[in-house]
Amino acid sequence: MNSKNASVYKRVYKWMKANFRPAANRIQLSGYAVTHPVIRVINDSSKVGRITLSVRDYYKNERGENVLEEQYFLLAFWNSKIQLYENLITKGSFFSVRGKLSAKLPSPASGQAEFRYEIIVDEISIIKI
Repeated sequence: MNSKNASVYKRVYKWMKANFRPAANRIQLSGYAVTHPVIRVINDSSKVGRITLSVRDYYKNERGENVLEEQYFLLAFWNSKIQLYENLITKGSFFSVRGKLSAKLPSPASGQAEFRYEIIVDEISIIKI
């Protein structure tokens, strides 16, 4: 390999390292808002907005009947993202999100520990239908 090719490879590698994130713990969903955003102030400097997303999946069962399966996901928006999406998302809005999956184990009040899963939203696309 000559020095010109080596220089090109180094530049491409440097660009890819700066612009591509690893694909680990990335999730993308599209669906309907089940609720309006609920916004809470955690302390003077932090806010969190939560909304439930309904994702619909259609398939045919063994008898050939169409079946609708609906799953619900809790989405969390933090700080500056709340201001962007607060007025855009309403109950019934269709949108797509990208983010990462977060699992938390809250202190059990009933004595039985349960994980709580939510998606921390990085990007959102409002889809007009």
